[in-house]
Amino acid sequence: MPALSFTRENVANLLDSLQHWVFGLYVLSLPLSISGMEIFSSLLVVLLLVRWWLTRDRLETPPFAKPLALFMGVAALSALFGLKPSFSEKLADVASLRFFALYFFLYYQLRLYTRSRYWLWILFVATLVVGVYGVFQHFTPLDLIRPHGKKIIHYAVEELSLGPRVLGTFDWHLSFANVYLLYASAFLSLALSMFPRQWWRLLHASLLCVVVVWTSSRIAWFATSVTVVLCACTRGWRALAVAVGLVVLVLLGSFATSAGMRERLRRTVEGTNPGYNFSQRQCVWEIHRDIFLDHPVLGIGFHNNGFLSDKYVEGSCIGYVERAVGNAHSTPLEILASTGILGALAYVWFWFSVFLWGLRRYLILEPATKDRAFGWGCLVALLGFNLQGVSHLNIYEPIIAHNLAFFLALLANMGNLGLSPRSIE
Repeated sequence: MPALSFTRENVANLLDSLQHWVFGLYVLSLPLSISGMEIFSSLLVVLLLVRWWLTRDRLETPPFAKPLALFMGVAALSALFGLKPSFSEKLADVASLRFFALYFFLYYQLRLYTRSRYWLWILFVATLVVGVYGVFQHFTPLDLIRPHGKKIIHYAVEELSLGPRVLGTFDWHLSFANVYLLYASAFLSLALSMFPRQWWRLLHASLLCVVVVWTSSRIAWFATSVTVVLCACTRGWRALAVAVGLVVLVLLGSFATSAGMRERLRRTVEGTNPGYNFSQRQCVWEIHRDIFLDHPVLGIGFHNNGFLSDKYVEGSCIGYVERAVGNAHSTPLEILASTGILGALAYVWFWFSVFLWGLRRYLILEPATKDRAFGWGCLVALLGFNLQGVSHLNIYEPIIAHNLAFFLALLANMGNLGLSPRSIE
C-alpha cells in the first residue's frame, strides 16, 4: 500500500474536495434551513482560510468590494458609538455584519468552479419541492407534513392563522417572499433563454413566481410583477406582452380566489386593523425620519432601533406602532436612521456599484448564452430584493442575509459560472 503524501498540493486538493461537498450542503440549506446555513457557511469559511494559508494564492479583488467594505466600516463605527449600554452588545451588532463579509468567501468559492451543474441542480430540486409544497398548502385545509404549519396565502387573515410557521423554516411571509423572489427571478431568466427547448424549466420558474405572490405580501406583488417583466423583456416584445398578460391574470385570479389577499387590501385602505393600515406604516416612517434628524451623522447605531425613546411615539402612532417602533419597516430608512447620512451614502454607493457593474458585465457578454441569461436573472433578483426593502426591513434577518450574500456572489461571477449546455442539461 503506497504511503500517503501530505504535500501542500495534496492537502490543497483534499480541501478542494471538502469545500465541494460543504458548499453543496450550504447551497441546499439556502432555501430550506437557517441552521444549515450557519453551520455550513462557517465550515466553508474555515476551509477557504486554511486553503489560502497553505497555497498563498494571490486573491483578486471582488467586484464592488470597496463600496461594500466602506458601508460595513461605517455601520460598524455607528454600532460602536451607538446607544446600547454594554460593549459586548456593541460588538454583537458589529458581528452581525458578517453576512455581508460572507459575500467575499462565496465569491472566491465560486471562482474555483468551471462548471455549476451540481449546485444549480440542488437549487432547482429544493425550490421545486418547496414550490409544490406551497401549492399544497394553498389548496388544502390541512398540512399532512406539518399539521400546525401556517398557510402562506392566509397569513393576512388572523382568524385563519394555523401555526407559527409560514413555510418550512420561514416564520414570516415577508422573509419567504424576499428569499424566493431571488430564486424565481434567476430561474425565470435562465428558463426563458432555453424555452421552448426546455419548457419544464419555465414551469418551475413560473411556479416560484406564483408562490411568492401567494405570500400575501403587498410589496411582493409589485416586486414580482417588475422582475417577471424585466426577465421577459430580453426575449423580445412578444415574450414581454405574454409576461404582462400572465402577471395580470395571476394577480386577478389570486384576488378572486384568495380571501387573504382581499382582506389584506381592504385593511390597507380602510384601516380596520392598525397593523395593516397604511397610515400606521407612515407613522413608523415619520418616527425614523425624526430619529435621523436628531442623529444625522452616524445615526443611532447599526441595530440600535430597539433602544428608542418613548418621545418618538405620540398621537396617532400610539398602539400598534408603539410595539413596532424598533423597526423602520423600510430598509433605506432603517439605514438612514441607524447609520446616518454617512451610512446611507455608503449604502447607496454600494448598490449603485452593484447594478452598474452588473449591467456593464451583462452588455459585454456574448448574447444568447446561458451564463448571460442567468447573470441577468441574478441582477433582476437583486433589484427585486431592493424593491421589497422599500416597505420591509430585509437586511437583518439571517435567512435573508445569507441568500443576499449568495446572490451577490453569483452576480459577481456573471459569465464565469460555466453554464454550458452540458452543465445544465
